[in-house]
Amino acid sequence: MASSSSNLRMPESIEHFTERSQERSQAFSHLISIFKTESMPLPPVVWAFFQVADLEMVETMVPRFVRPLLDEGTLETMCRNAILLWRQGKEANNEAGPSKKRNLSSAFGAPDASNPTSTRTRPDPTPLSKTKSGQVPSSTGSNVRRSKRAAAMCRERDNHRCIASKCGEVDACHIYPWCAFGGNNMKRVDKFWLALEMFWPEEKVKSWRKKIFRSDIPGTAGTETVENMVSLTATLHRFHSAGAFALRPVHKSDDGTRLELEFHWLVVQQRDPAVELDLLTEPLSSRDRIESSDQFWFARRDENGTVSRLCSGDRFEMVTDDPVNKPLPDAGLLEMQWHLQRILAMSGAAGWREEDFDRDSAADMAMPAAQQTTDDQVQPDVVETVEKWLDDQDADIPSESYSNGDSEAISDGELGRSP
Repeated sequence: MASSSSNLRMPESIEHFTERSQERSQAFSHLISIFKTESMPLPPVVWAFFQVADLEMVETMVPRFVRPLLDEGTLETMCRNAILLWRQGKEANNEAGPSKKRNLSSAFGAPDASNPTSTRTRPDPTPLSKTKSGQVPSSTGSNVRRSKRAAAMCRERDNHRCIASKCGEVDACHIYPWCAFGGNNMKRVDKFWLALEMFWPEEKVKSWRKKIFRSDIPGTAGTETVENMVSLTATLHRFHSAGAFALRPVHKSDDGTRLELEFHWLVVQQRDPAVELDLLTEPLSSRDRIESSDQFWFARRDENGTVSRLCSGDRFEMVTDDPVNKPLPDAGLLEMQWHLQRILAMSGAAGWREEDFDRDSAADMAMPAAQQTTDDQVQPDVVETVEKWLDDQDADIPSESYSNGDSEAISDGELGRSP
């Protein structure tokens, strides 16, 4: 019987190439009008989340929480640490909090020339220490055990070939990163999922999380499965960890035997996390790209034996002869990967270093030590503030909020990493 894919086909959109749709432009323009300003400067990582967030969430959530959470630094803190966990980097030590409050007059108006953090120059880059596989180690350990069987079944399902290039000698790579399975760093993992709920519908985020955290018991670590793995060459594995490309799920058959994916090269931006971007700044498109940069490119061999450069928009199909024991990658986890990889690349987070978050601001240096706020002091307030906002989602939408009944939320897909 021929497999059907109609129910799981992702709707087509120019936003699949990270090109801004008219609906998103309208939502952004309306948001700026709410703040009664000509521009809306945002930290790079917050700006990046807005570029790919669920459109309905952008239209309805922003008037509810952006003003207070951005003013307190909470939004930047949550977004930054979420993408750092996705990148398998250390949690930022220099959290934004009450001691680092933003002034709305400067945040949504002319830059504050008296604030050295708005114009400071980024020092010469120094690479992070890496493991043998080229991964940046996580700052918190995990007591979760890895499954050799799941990795073996992943390679067997993929015929011991890279799903993108068709080369042999592959790594079994996690879509959702291994360092975020919980264990000793469960609090950090919980904050990661909380951040996602600010930009995507709660039910969608819960469905993503349920694929990893299958137990309803709080604090239980994630479960390693074949559905969270794909086979990549060691080179493409590292490219993905660097934010150089993402995989978008196109459609999956109802019987779970076929999955079509679309490859996209991403431009890895170099940005200082302290230099803000206007909300209306458009991200770079992935359309027709044959490389991320002159350092990130690769070739693939098609079914006819023809070898050519991997190009954004190239599609390929994954198949399995046993969807029960060797299931294909989960479309929801791939969707999450698709979003977060683009955020990783466009925000500049792929190149951030630990010292970018260890520098004390001028305000902190001038503040008496007794009044300075540490990470441990800030985090409970951060979580409490965001959770309160999420709990109020069923309340009436403020009159100044924006809603476009004709717009359609986009459902797409993305990949994590593991040595």
